[in-house]
Amino acid sequence: MSKFNVYNTQFNYKHGKRMHFPYSIAMLVAYLKQNKKLDDAFDFKKSFIFRDKIDQYVNECTDADILLCSCYTWNWEITRHVAKEIKKNNPNCLVIFGGPQVPFISENFFKNNPFIDILVHGEGELILYNIFQEYLNKKNYLNIKGIETKDFRNSPEQRLDENNLPSPYITNLIWELVDKNDSNHGLLIGKQTVDVLTDVLFVIGVMHLLIKQIDMMKKNYIKK
Repeated sequence: MSKFNVYNTQFNYKHGKRMHFPYSIAMLVAYLKQNKKLDDAFDFKKSFIFRDKIDQYVNECTDADILLCSCYTWNWEITRHVAKEIKKNNPNCLVIFGGPQVPFISENFFKNNPFIDILVHGEGELILYNIFQEYLNKKNYLNIKGIETKDFRNSPEQRLDENNLPSPYITNLIWELVDKNDSNHGLLIGKQTVDVLTDVLFVIGVMHLLIKQIDMMKKNYIKK
């Protein structure tokens, strides 16, 4: 069975030969992919991050079923532009906006941005999980907390325990969303940097496990 195509954007700026990873998107995808049903049903594509590839990105999304847009102050306008063009070429694509730049007070927002289908308010992991589950069902998002559409706005979703969130770095999922090298745009992250990063991530992973163990010991001590 063919999978549903999920594209995503988190546009950043290049600093010399360095580019920030799409960390927010990677966290969301890592959370979704840990569910086998969703992992089997959806194909998560490479992240759109380069500002000079807009036309290419728009053309790639002719087969998009879902577009996830991670919005910040520095990428708000370019994200809106790309989403608008994608929706123009592919009206059936479900366009979801989230991130710090999504307006909390959204009067006239959908009137001014009719190409956006859903706004996600707050942390997106659990909210997107519920959206994707419903996408496989009847696509009725009326009861999903933390979202807003042109027709309704729901109450906030609860926050997750960040200690239980999978890391896109430790799991190496980040490399499914970005390329280590991009010959047309310079080095995204150099080989030496990759080697150092691998060592650093290993140390971070060990520290993370130790911190969780210490927290458990503290809780057990308090109970006694």
